[in-house]
Amino acid sequence: MQSVLGIVKWTILVITLLFWLLVSLANRGMKMPFKLIPGTLEWESFPVSSLILLSVAFAYIVFFAVGIIESFENIIEKRSLKKHISDLEIELKELRNEPIRRGSTTDRIAEEEQRK
Repeated sequence: MQSVLGIVKWTILVITLLFWLLVSLANRGMKMPFKLIPGTLEWESFPVSSLILLSVAFAYIVFFAVGIIESFENIIEKRSLKKHISDLEIELKELRNEPIRRGSTTDRIAEEEQRK
């Protein structure tokens, strides 16, 4: 199942990159002003195709970083759940070694009253 999801993921990635490449090629002759940081990083004539490709590349990098962070979160959660499961298994083994019924205090009081 994971291989199918991997193929779907990479297919979507390639299709979107090709789409944005085609949009960039369609706008290759156009230029526009671009201000990344006003007053510091400004371009009076920036190609629209480059702007589109840079913004898409930046988005992919951001989503890749978010995916890595989520993967680390899943790994940490998986480890904590495995630890919790092993603790529960140890507790279950200890409970198996206990007698089935030791008798509670209310059971003992009831037995003593019946004997009297």
